[in-house]
Amino acid sequence: MNYKGVKPTSRRLISKNSKCSLCGSAKHNLIHEFDHPVENENTFGIKEYYRELWRCSICGLFFNEHEYNFEEIYKGDYRISAYRGDLIHQRFNEIMNLPIEKSDNKNRVLRILDFLKKHSFKLDKKILDIGSGMGVFPAAMKQNHWEVVAIDPDPINIEIAKNYAKVRVIQGVFPNISIDEKFSLITFNKVIEHIADATSFLNAAKKHLNKKGYVYIELPDGEEAIKVSHFRQEFFLEHYYAFTSSSICLLADKAGFSVVRLQKIKDPSGKHTLAGFLMAEDNFK
Repeated sequence: MNYKGVKPTSRRLISKNSKCSLCGSAKHNLIHEFDHPVENENTFGIKEYYRELWRCSICGLFFNEHEYNFEEIYKGDYRISAYRGDLIHQRFNEIMNLPIEKSDNKNRVLRILDFLKKHSFKLDKKILDIGSGMGVFPAAMKQNHWEVVAIDPDPINIEIAKNYAKVRVIQGVFPNISIDEKFSLITFNKVIEHIADATSFLNAAKKHLNKKGYVYIELPDGEEAIKVSHFRQEFFLEHYYAFTSSSICLLADKAGFSVVRLQKIKDPSGKHTLAGFLMAEDNFK
């Protein structure tokens, strides 16, 4: 199936005075209007599909404009669409057993451990993984002797993480959770792009972070993806945003963090990704 989108119409979901959520610019460029889903895109049962893909002309942030409420999707529908629903147990084992050359997750773990080693990381090996899905990443970090707490809103994901990943779990929507602990590493793996208020979401991690601890983020790299096509996964409906290097730096700054390291990656799955290590700005004082 090959959808080619539609010609521009008079329908617009943002006004000409709408401001970029990161840099505040009102100058945006319309990339494409979609009245059909892209091939392999999760539509979550939406019957009347319409969205617009825009790009801020100042910081380069890509953003989808639509009229759908995704708040309830991540309590169950996303898992069913993205992870084959009832076959999630089987899918967990399949992903865990992928060879490193085919595994986004195993490369992620190596990237994190390599960074921490090079930065002489000496804090307790305690990690908070936010938006943990079925718990594949927490399971891999536990195999590397980390104490992991996994947070996810979906009760079935939580059961999988508890019973298969064998890690501590919290069912809930971050930051609206009850946890008083501090962590040396907090991870958001392909999570923040699903959050409308990305700045506040990232900022909320600060109160759970140990002094001299790190936040690790992975976000879709719109800057590289757009060179290929605006029909790519990085721009799918489920993503409020796709990022550029400059827009990630703006996001981090607005949330009270500084970027320690930022990499452009093409994952084994083919996704274009920006991977970053952040440190709370208070820790630089």
